[in-house]
Amino acid sequence: MQKTDKPVDPDIAIVFVHGYMGYGEQKWLPDYFAFFRGVRTALSDLGVPLYFPQLPRGNAVRVQAKRLADYVYALPQKKIYLVAYSMGALHSRYMIHYLDDEHRIKKLTTVAGAHKGTYIAEWALSTEGPVQWFARLISRDSLLDLTREAGERFEKELKNRDDIEYASYACVRPFREIPWILKPLNYMLSKVSGENDFLVPRASASWLNFQRVVRSDHMEVIGWNFTLPWPGHKRPFRHRQLYREIVEKMLQS
Repeated sequence: MQKTDKPVDPDIAIVFVHGYMGYGEQKWLPDYFAFFRGVRTALSDLGVPLYFPQLPRGNAVRVQAKRLADYVYALPQKKIYLVAYSMGALHSRYMIHYLDDEHRIKKLTTVAGAHKGTYIAEWALSTEGPVQWFARLISRDSLLDLTREAGERFEKELKNRDDIEYASYACVRPFREIPWILKPLNYMLSKVSGENDFLVPRASASWLNFQRVVRSDHMEVIGWNFTLPWPGHKRPFRHRQLYREIVEKMLQS
């Protein structure tokens, strides 16, 4: 998609919402090491303010949504477009439903959103092992809100608004293309929920106004790779192009 010459409304801001155990923008940290790796630099020519808030890691959706709402309502712009990754989709939807009384949120696009939960959260909560133990220790409340049961509850509870433009993208990597260290999660999840990005099933991420499936795992869609470049697998995934596509669509519609 080509950049438009249409001037950007100065009242618009793009807010990128991180997911489970993510982190916001750190001023001392180069953009190359940002959670949304290199995205600020890649989108700097679009002429719209970009924000990357820090939400309280490991907490329940309602806690993180409240922090997101506090952040959004402190911004000078009044028309907020959210780009939400992974669990950030739930934080954003909860905020929209319960905490956006002034209807500042105008658009929401989710990437690999855990809308209907994921079996991986149930595995972490109900089985034994060092990884599961540590995940429960630091993020039990988050995991409880990421189960498929919680996903069903959120689907019924969080009503979509007619005044918001929604869109969603899902990520899928075939088993042969998943880094070896992540293959067990991908295999386990595929047995229960089908195609996935090793953490979130395609069926969970495919939500309102579904755009397409991108050939990416759950971490490379934000720029973090656990294997070497491999042209035959189109790796690394060009995540900056995806976010440029998303933001340009938001600004042009």
